Amino acid sequence: MISKPSFRMFVTAMLLFSSYVRAADYFSGRVYSGNKWDESTPIANVTITLYGSANPDQIGMQLGTTTTQTGTGWYQLIAPRGYTYYHIVETTPSGYHSTGAASVDGNVIDNDHIRYSIVSNHLSEQTLTGNKFWDAPNAPDIDVFWNSIKINDGSTTPSSANGTDFGSVDVSGGNFSRSYTIENTGTADLDFIGVTISGSGDFTVTTQPATSLPAGGRAPFTVRFDPSAAGTRSATVNIANNTAKNPYDFAVRGTGTQTQQEEWDYGDAGIYIDQYPIYLAQNGARHKIVPGFCLGTLIDAEPDGQSDYHCDGDDHNGIDDEDGVKFIFPYHFGQECTVEVTATIPAGMNGYLDAWYDYNHDKIWTANEKVFDSVLLTNGTNTFSFILPMTEQYWSPVARFRLSSTGGLDPTGPADDGEVEDHYCDEVYWMDYGDAPSPYPTLLSDNGARHT
Repeated sequence: MISKPSFRMFVTAMLLFSSYVRAADYFSGRVYSGNKWDESTPIANVTITLYGSANPDQIGMQLGTTTTQTGTGWYQLIAPRGYTYYHIVETTPSGYHSTGAASVDGNVIDNDHIRYSIVSNHLSEQTLTGNKFWDAPNAPDIDVFWNSIKINDGSTTPSSANGTDFGSVDVSGGNFSRSYTIENTGTADLDFIGVTISGSGDFTVTTQPATSLPAGGRAPFTVRFDPSAAGTRSATVNIANNTAKNPYDFAVRGTGTQTQQEEWDYGDAGIYIDQYPIYLAQNGARHKIVPGFCLGTLIDAEPDGQSDYHCDGDDHNGIDDEDGVKFIFPYHFGQECTVEVTATIPAGMNGYLDAWYDYNHDKIWTANEKVFDSVLLTNGTNTFSFILPMTEQYWSPVARFRLSSTGGLDPTGPADDGEVEDHYCDEVYWMDYGDAPSPYPTLLSDNGARHT
């Protein structure tokens, strides 16, 4: 028989033991290999640590640590009472990366962190089991981009939207290159032998990428399209690598074209040998020839400016095509001068005239010497007039006339269409006037007597 004091001690011990057991709860769960929700492969020996804190943003004091069991990936951690927040933290095993976490009543902070709170419910009122983590073995992965746009592996439809359609390239000496970027989107080193092209030989790899990329690394490579003939050319870009996407490949396409070689019309002003800007090296006036759009009715091409004392160099090179400007001579300083400008302008197209008169004969056409500023012409003959300043001292100024569909031209530089004609004006005269006092008819405004 147990004495009363002994019985009291026994009861006290049992109460203390019971209090100790109720003073703690248990968190448990499993760790798996692979992507989240794949529970086919548990991982053993993964370290799981429990922390307790009064602040949700701090993991606080370590309360215990354990490792997952072999075969099941299961773990369990005792949770002493006295904390507001409990943090279950997984240490990602070497050679793996975290892919997900799940909990019934815990809050998933990230792929390796689950947090419980007793702010609303005591731990005894929450589900503490089923706290799972997933880790996948590190492995490389590959994607290819053009201008940050992904080109899908196995793509067979070239498109300008992702840079796989190179568009049209002229066969006569033209080529076009595109730069692409390989990105290692995996978690281990990406290795590749190199980039090759199969299909049309008009595509070549001109710049190879590095042979190895760390996780997150990028490497550019360049493909050039140089068509050998007109028509569509197709090829496949192949990137041998150490991923499941081996080889990473995508189709490319380009079109070879044969266009008529551009021909240009140049000026031919050349008094005192080449002092006017007529040559390409001087950025001389030049017009790309568009058939059926010109000053006069004739136009031919020159390889460069054709200098001539009387502005006849263009006439002596090929056909005499400077037939668009006719001066109604004689011209007199200080009086109205007339010029006829003939233009051939196709229907639906505008033609504008810009013209300069080198009054002071300094071999430069300046803004104050511009006599016609983007004047709209009609198809056929147009008649204009202007005043030749009295202040000029030279008898034979040189004029430049330019026709274009846009207007706004300077005396130098290129134009996408039209024609340039330079003219030497050799019938410019001073007038001799009388000097009788007013009211005798002496002045030009009085139609006074005057002689060339």
